[in-house]
Amino acid sequence: MFEPSQIRQQKLDEIDALLLKYRVPLTDYCIRKTHGNVSAVEDLIQDIMLAACVHRDEFDSRSSEKTQRKWLFSIARTEMFKYHQRKKHRIRTVRSPHSIDPFEETVSSLIMDLAHEALSESEADIIQMRIDGFSYKEIAVKHGGTDVAMRKKLQRSIEKIIKYHNINTNNNERKDHPKED
Repeated sequence: MFEPSQIRQQKLDEIDALLLKYRVPLTDYCIRKTHGNVSAVEDLIQDIMLAACVHRDEFDSRSSEKTQRKWLFSIARTEMFKYHQRKKHRIRTVRSPHSIDPFEETVSSLIMDLAHEALSESEADIIQMRIDGFSYKEIAVKHGGTDVAMRKKLQRSIEKIIKYHNINTNNNERKDHPKED
C-alpha cells in the first residue's frame, strides 16, 4: 500500500512529465500573450509550474491527453490573467540611463545578434529602435509607415527570430546527439 508521501511524489512526477511535454506550447502561448516579453515569459512558466503543483489534487493522470492539456492550459490562462492584472496596477518607476540592468542588456544583445542573422537590415533596425525605447510612431517616421504597420512588422520579425532560433537549436541538438544505428 502506498503512503501519502509516495502518492504526493507520484502526482508531482506525473505533473513534471506533463509540464515537460507541454513546455514549448506553454512558452509559445506566454510569448504571444505577453507580446514577446522574455523575462515575463520565464516568470509565467515558473508560476504555471508552481500553480500546477499546488493544484495537483485536481490532476487525473488517467484522463485523456486532451483533458490533461486543457487542465494545464486553464492554469496557464489563470496565471496570465493574474500577470495582466499585476501589470495594469504596477507603478512605473523612472530609471536613470546609468542604471542599466545587466540581464536586460544581455537579453537585448542576444536578441539583436539573432536579429542580424535572421532578419533584413530594416527589420533589425525596427527591433533595435524598440529596444532603445522609441515609440511606434517614431519608428514609423523613420521607416515610412504607420505605427500600426510598425507594430505588425515588429511582431512578424520576432516570430522570424523565434523560428530561426528553434530551427538552429534543433539542428545543433541533432549534431550533438547523432542517431545510433
